[in-house]
Amino acid sequence: MSFQKISSASASAVLTKAASSLRSLASRNAQLEQRNSFLEKQARCRDITERLHQRGIDTELEPGEKIAELMELPESELSAVEKAVDMVTPGGVKLASVSHTPGADGARPGQRLETFLMTGSAG
Repeated sequence: MSFQKISSASASAVLTKAASSLRSLASRNAQLEQRNSFLEKQARCRDITERLHQRGIDTELEPGEKIAELMELPESELSAVEKAVDMVTPGGVKLASVSHTPGADGARPGQRLETFLMTGSAG
């Protein structure tokens, strides 16, 4: 095996190019990890949405809208939603709905339930 001598200038150029290539690969790796995380969360949200639909929960929204809504949740809240969906049996009775947004009538979340509990009437 023979070794070829290279000048210090050539060695410096090779090391500079190697460093540049490593930085580029590290950047690309970070982009791919971020994309992978996004796709994994999207698949998880799609699965949750399918299970919600199968159990008859929150069927007012189109699947695409529900997936978009779930994608906005942080991981901890998404896990809580997932656990809650797992607790509901398919075809179960809907007693109430929970929402982060005001109802169509402008009522704050939970206000109708509070009114019902206090007065015995939903109105």
